[in-house]
Amino acid sequence: MPAMRQTMPPSTTVRPAFVLVLSVVLSLVLLGTCSVVGHDETASDVDPLLLHQLREGHTVLLFRHALTDRSVSDLDPTARGTCEQQRNLSADGIEQAHHIGRRLRALDIPVGRTFASPFCRTVDTAEAMTGEATTTDAFLSLTAALDAAGADAITEAGRALIAEQLQSPDVTVVVTHTQNIEALAGVTVGEGDAVVVDASGLVGVVHADEW
Repeated sequence: MPAMRQTMPPSTTVRPAFVLVLSVVLSLVLLGTCSVVGHDETASDVDPLLLHQLREGHTVLLFRHALTDRSVSDLDPTARGTCEQQRNLSADGIEQAHHIGRRLRALDIPVGRTFASPFCRTVDTAEAMTGEATTTDAFLSLTAALDAAGADAITEAGRALIAEQLQSPDVTVVVTHTQNIEALAGVTVGEGDAVVVDASGLVGVVHADEW
């Protein structure tokens, strides 16, 4: 009787190259997971000394409103009309303001009161950042003034309110306009940027993407 040929099961040997690829993929997955888990919410591009001063309080953060829809112009420069007559925040601006607010909280900056120009874009920025806003003509856009004397009066009112708030142990947030910041602090900033002011004057500038 002829001998029966024994059939062996196919080899299950894994190729070394495949093992190497699999190891690399798993390592990358684990590295990504660790990066997410270990993300430091307190990390920031703000100058450390400036950040320390903000955490100490007795400071004013003078913000320019967040990003706006530049395809629209103010039909009512006095801000006494409806929001439909004004240049308002864009979708990116709304998210920018919310993001800055989240970062202020994550960085343990002791925000106290929040003031805003009566324009819709400044009020919306302030409310998105801190959840509340007290409107005041002390930070009304200088373009709303009828003449130079009116603009000077707005600037002086803003300066007086800043001096008053510097007595607070917290950080006061102000949301206003580029012309006002130029008049009060002597610097030009972009939408969403802020200047830091203390009793000695201008301390520094924080750009919107640095928080």
